[in-house]
Amino acid sequence: MKQKLNILITGGNGFIGSNLVEALRHEHNVSVFDRSPNQFVSECSEVNYIYGDFSDTELLRQALDNIQIVYHLLSTTVPFTANNNMVFDITTNLVTTVKFLDLIVEKGVQRVVYSSSGGTIYGNPQYLPIDEKHPCNPIGSYGIVKNTIERYIELYALRNKFSFLIVRPSNPYGPGQNYRKNQGLIGKLIYNSMTKEKFTIWGDGSAIRDYIFIDDLISFFKTAGLSEESGVFNVGSGMGMNINQIIKALSEIIDDMPPIIYTDTKGTIVDKVVLDIKKSKNKFDWSPKTNLEKGLQIHKNWMSLNCKV
Repeated sequence: MKQKLNILITGGNGFIGSNLVEALRHEHNVSVFDRSPNQFVSECSEVNYIYGDFSDTELLRQALDNIQIVYHLLSTTVPFTANNNMVFDITTNLVTTVKFLDLIVEKGVQRVVYSSSGGTIYGNPQYLPIDEKHPCNPIGSYGIVKNTIERYIELYALRNKFSFLIVRPSNPYGPGQNYRKNQGLIGKLIYNSMTKEKFTIWGDGSAIRDYIFIDDLISFFKTAGLSEESGVFNVGSGMGMNINQIIKALSEIIDDMPPIIYTDTKGTIVDKVVLDIKKSKNKFDWSPKTNLEKGLQIHKNWMSLNCKV
């Protein structure tokens, strides 16, 4: 029988976090640190939920009692909001994470798994697909802060001898994604089709992204996170789709798509992101299993049951 590990998931009530909790809670002792409950998922009796602000050092210290592995998924911003208030982004994500790393060292945590960003951290690509050796030249605050946190995790791990895994996910979608936030093209498009609201797209819809279904991302977080490997890993589908292609694919399963409004990007949007996932495949014998057509249908069905218009 496998040993039960004591795992803390910051942001455990978020989109990725709540799905990860579900994947881990049957086999390990899971604690969640977040600001508030998840609006779509009920609390699990076997999970320890701790609610508070990520700047609350004493509460975080208590949350780290006897913890062996930390999955750090919490973020107070998305790319759009980070650019609108960069000081807030730096203060509530970068500074608080560095303080959190001090607590991790103090408490003797053995491993840190960090959810970074494969969509913003590289900036405009020099080549496609983008592998982990590609230079990181983010063009927005969100990517800059994510990249800086990565470097601090590597520094703390080197100095304090804990293992670390940095995951650079592409654009995840699927059940549990908060359709009311300014993030998540697919969920927002489905939601707006239900509310009949117009949908604004930055640019002409030609921007290419790598979309990964949430179950495939979670399977990587579980397998790789619980391993002993350290390093940086891209996690995506390995395929690129532009926004107009996503709209077309959704229109085949949704009767009434929302009105689409195209607007100027003002140079803040990366044109193309397609991740090279060979390293993740080879190291962990992992690969995405859900194609876009199936993933969109599952997401749409979940929204039909859970979305309150």
